Amino acid sequence: MVGACLDNCNAVLHGTSKSNIQNLWRVQNSLARIVTGTRRSDHITPVLARLHWLKIADRIDYKVALLIFKVYTSPKPDCLFDLIRFHTSVR
Repeated sequence: MVGACLDNCNAVLHGTSKSNIQNLWRVQNSLARIVTGTRRSDHITPVLARLHWLKIADRIDYKVALLIFKVYTSPKPDCLFDLIRFHTSVR
């Protein structure tokens, strides 16, 4: 339940402050420790890797990239497609 809340609307958090990211990071680490039964003194990186969980900042970036991909490749409302600005190189 907490894991789903952690991902809920995380695309809105794109560009948020580091303190907000750190608070979510603590929640994610606590959740990973509860799920796996690891101690607080154990390193969390291998635990997250074992669970196949991304770090919070990476989860936010993934969600934004996924939303952009879905808008670009699927039948979409034009209002969403118009919000995307594609980068064109000056070269």
